[in-house]
Amino acid sequence: MRFFRKVSSFAISLIAVFLIISFSACSLTAGFTEYVIGSAVDFVSSVNKNCTMEKRAETKVLSGEKTELYINKNTGSVSLYDRVSGKVWNSLPDFKNGFAADYILSVFDGEKILKLDTSNCLAAKSGFSYKVNGKAVEAEYNLSAEDLSVFFSVTYTLNGEYIEVSIDTTGVVLSEGARLLSVSVLPYLGAVRYDMNTAGYEAFADYFVVPDGVGAIIRTAVEGSAAQMNFSVYGRNYHEDSIGVPMGAYGIKNGSNALSATVTASAENTVIKVYRSDADEQNVNRIYPEFIVTDISGTEGKVNISDSSFSDKFSVMYEPLTEGNADYVGIAASVRQALINESLINERVAESEYPLFVSVTGSPDGTGKNVQTSLLQAENLLSILKSKGINEVNMILEAFCRRGFDASSGSTHILSSVGGKKDLRTLTDYASKQNLRLFFGAYLLSDSSKISAATDINAQKQSFNIDNPLFLYAGDESYTRNYISVNAMSSAFSQVLGLLEDEGINGLCVLDTQNTVISDYSKASVSATGYNSILSQNFSAARVNNSVMTNGFSLNTAKLTDYIKSVSFETKHPEDVGYSAVPFIPVVIHASCIYSGEAANTFTVPKLQLLKSIEYGAVPYYSWVFNSYSDKYYELTLNEAVDFYNRAKSDLGDLSTQRIVAHFEFEGSVYCTVYENGAKVYVNYNNYSVLLGEVSVLPYDYLRIG
Repeated sequence: MRFFRKVSSFAISLIAVFLIISFSACSLTAGFTEYVIGSAVDFVSSVNKNCTMEKRAETKVLSGEKTELYINKNTGSVSLYDRVSGKVWNSLPDFKNGFAADYILSVFDGEKILKLDTSNCLAAKSGFSYKVNGKAVEAEYNLSAEDLSVFFSVTYTLNGEYIEVSIDTTGVVLSEGARLLSVSVLPYLGAVRYDMNTAGYEAFADYFVVPDGVGAIIRTAVEGSAAQMNFSVYGRNYHEDSIGVPMGAYGIKNGSNALSATVTASAENTVIKVYRSDADEQNVNRIYPEFIVTDISGTEGKVNISDSSFSDKFSVMYEPLTEGNADYVGIAASVRQALINESLINERVAESEYPLFVSVTGSPDGTGKNVQTSLLQAENLLSILKSKGINEVNMILEAFCRRGFDASSGSTHILSSVGGKKDLRTLTDYASKQNLRLFFGAYLLSDSSKISAATDINAQKQSFNIDNPLFLYAGDESYTRNYISVNAMSSAFSQVLGLLEDEGINGLCVLDTQNTVISDYSKASVSATGYNSILSQNFSAARVNNSVMTNGFSLNTAKLTDYIKSVSFETKHPEDVGYSAVPFIPVVIHASCIYSGEAANTFTVPKLQLLKSIEYGAVPYYSWVFNSYSDKYYELTLNEAVDFYNRAKSDLGDLSTQRIVAHFEFEGSVYCTVYENGAKVYVNYNNYSVLLGEVSVLPYDYLRIG
């Protein structure tokens, strides 16, 4: 099931042949250097073959209860062994080839960009060595190509039943004048080549899982549009083919087995790369992370390369899965546990919650001419909901400050036309007495002004567009906003937190998180890692005395967030026969936080969005105004919202602390979500009833069993 509507889109103008990614978190020296490389940016592959292409990793070096790691003492290739099923996941394909490698490093030698790999470029002597130290293996690689030499090490650690692979860029040694640009980690781990003449029917059930929007599967035996894709984690790297995603995780399903992969350190510098074979011997089905060390951008032979490089550790955790866990839900569960183990998401919500999310819009253009909702009307709406038996409401106040949706970061000037601070205090007092949560919506990461804008490596303002959902009634159709420099971020947070304290508001909704992390070249060069660190500090400060909500899910703020609104239920890449949406993200975050999808009344058929919320374990969400001429006028959908919420609260309110353990299509357009307490929730998107044993699911309805 897919729903279409006009949504906000990023317009980050970073046009790159190579990916523009993070540089040193420690450096405060701004700048980059422009190089001219021939007529274009060329990636020159080495042909220095000094080692035999041995495929098998025959020496066991790490052993857990279910997972073992083997290594090839000559080449450094590795294999993950699943002791339960006997499945072997090789870092090099088990079919004949002369192109695969365990690691591929892109290096700039001052004149050209070379790609050195561990299969073709191991030094003739002492190319590879390793040592075992308890539950860790330290592997060292010496590469050479032309006049270039590179030394790097990889640490393999047994972390429970996960194999963690880490590379510390501070230990990389290169020839004088050379720069490390990126590292591709185990790019052929689990790679397969689909041949329609030899593959069995079961191959059609194989897929990759990617965190696009709600999550998606790419069927590896079905030709479709997703033949080659780049997914930029936290949405920060945009070029022709890049899709921003909210976390660094993916999975591989192969037969009755699966493999999960979770980036647990420096995800902000990660691109997940996907290649799906079209019966091309060189282009096998494969998916892997590329970690970017140095920002680079350029076209037509002129290349900007950052003067600083990322200096820290990259880590990715792999877990083999089998039996009932070898599907997208099992992969998501493995990813979730890895994130919990690394303290990247909360383990459980404290207690069962099932609030109704409601946003109200004050003045989209921030003037007194077109007020859509006053503060006293917002109080009236809370009173109406309370009178109808709704005792859990999370209300978000949006566009109640000067300039509305085009507000400056940290704006705390409450418009007198919506009631000013006096009516705001009346609203907050009522919400507090009735134990209803109030969130002040603020733009804290972006600004309509260019004065404090962050810039990219090309000295361009980093901007994006937001749509005005009420432009027919007030304000412009869309607004261009600039991400603020990190120097301005703390000031913006401080101003808004001061307002919350003064007015007795204990909830903050950051409206412009939008799954994006940037590097800031404006005044002091701050890497994506540095940006993330400063962002975390400000979120932590906000959370001391307030509940914090974000607009859309992004893993870099998930640990510091109590509620998430507008989690995407779609994919950014269009669905087709080989590319389908699945609830990958909901399975990861359910029971770790309370979240909603996008507002039901912004869809042509609100009931379908409400049903999707049920299927994906989310709470209902509505966006309302008091302008009776608006299609968002609250009375148009109030009764529907109240009836649906009260029933869903009664039926499903206890499931917010329960993990999703299974999800499947019961039959055409009927989906089942299973929770760890045994509850099964069936959602029927058909216009006719569907029989479940002795009971049936009514048309466009849901049914809980257990």
